[in-house]
Amino acid sequence: MMDYIRLIVGLFFLFNVIFLIYAKKKDLIPNLKYKPFYIIFNF
Repeated sequence: MMDYIRLIVGLFFLFNVIFLIYAKKKDLIPNLKYKPFYIIFNF
């Protein structure tokens, strides 16, 4: 069970890193400091 939870957390983190890089390249959001963490809790 613990490995399953760790996998989900890892996927969320990976998704947020990818989104952060994508958004910075596209300049979607100027103030992107707290956006990835916001997405984790509101996915």
